[in-house]
Amino acid sequence: MLAGNSFSRALPSKLARNLSRVDISNNKFSGQIPAKISSWMNIGVFNADNNMLSGKIPVELTTLWNISVLLLDGNQFFGELPSQIISWKSLANLNLSRNKLSGLIPKAFGSLTSLTYLDLSENQFSGQIPSELGHLKLNILDLSFNQLSRMVPIEYQNGAYNYSFLNNPKLCVNVSTLKLPRCDAKVVDSDKLSTKYLVMLLIFALFGFLVVVFFTLFMLQKQFIAEVEILGTIRHSNIVKLLCCISNESSSLLVYEYMEKQSLDRWLHGKKQRTTSMTSSVHNFVFDWPTRLQIVIRATKGLCHMHENYSALTIHRDVKSSNILLDAEFNVKTTDFGLAKILVKQGEPNTMSGVAGSYGYIAPEYAYTTKVNEKIDVYSFGVVLLELVMKREPNSRDEHMCLVEWAWD
Repeated sequence: MLAGNSFSRALPSKLARNLSRVDISNNKFSGQIPAKISSWMNIGVFNADNNMLSGKIPVELTTLWNISVLLLDGNQFFGELPSQIISWKSLANLNLSRNKLSGLIPKAFGSLTSLTYLDLSENQFSGQIPSELGHLKLNILDLSFNQLSRMVPIEYQNGAYNYSFLNNPKLCVNVSTLKLPRCDAKVVDSDKLSTKYLVMLLIFALFGFLVVVFFTLFMLQKQFIAEVEILGTIRHSNIVKLLCCISNESSSLLVYEYMEKQSLDRWLHGKKQRTTSMTSSVHNFVFDWPTRLQIVIRATKGLCHMHENYSALTIHRDVKSSNILLDAEFNVKTTDFGLAKILVKQGEPNTMSGVAGSYGYIAPEYAYTTKVNEKIDVYSFGVVLLELVMKREPNSRDEHMCLVEWAWD
């Protein structure tokens, strides 16, 4: 377990034969995966995501017959996948996203009957999605941000895979459940389109309240999509993991890892809630200074990863104590990325259409400009620091000023 360090250079060609799990994620290892990797015979879990590994996925990697979890996302691998992946009979979880892999998706994936999680997003795969993938029972499938074309396998043309095929402009479906064009779609006459548009405007003019309903639903859906897209690409030990998402016409559901201690604000301010074992532990636990310091350090690491270590600078826009979750050991996970934005260019401000965030945590200058950058997160995190030090709420109803004004006075 060497994750989250600054180890660099090439991977060793030899490892102890009795190792069953290797985690070198979030380091700076570079170069190719060694050809002698076949000597790592007993490895069942290999996690090397978020490094600088490069080259092609070596054929020798397919000789790891006991492998069940293989995570190589966030590296610089390129070229086609080897067809010998048919030997990965025990593989249940494969993540090769955020690389530069290309060519066709191998039909051999269809024979990996143990596979339940497949993420090939943000690569350069092209051609048709092999129908053999329909033989699998995948809980998670992500082929978004590639160059795939033609019809999606019929097994995946349902609402459970709404976000599995985003940004593949040449993909199509023969049912309307996915947000993709129909394969049999015809060009609409411009005059007919104009007539339909006018009728739609008249309907909205007669039933103005429908506009409000539509706008509300659209905003909720926009936040849902933002959360899925950002948490699907950002991975860090101090950012909450998105396990899966489910969406249909009537509801949308996000499933995260379980955080036993719930949110930081419950420990600072003892929010009222129904009696649970967690409630009693809040009242009985002494929230000491070393614990608070560790929370600050770990939350800072998560924000720094978004602001500095990620290829596209991401601003959260809603940093607050209720969005900082704690596990059983008080490890920190930042959550709620529904308002988050990825800036076009790192270090340069971006334009937003409106102010977002929570009252008491929003930087004052944010209300007077449409230009935003990572500094708005820094200000909000500063308010969280004041909460940790003073155990005062930013906007208590019995106070006439926010926490920042109170501290200044």
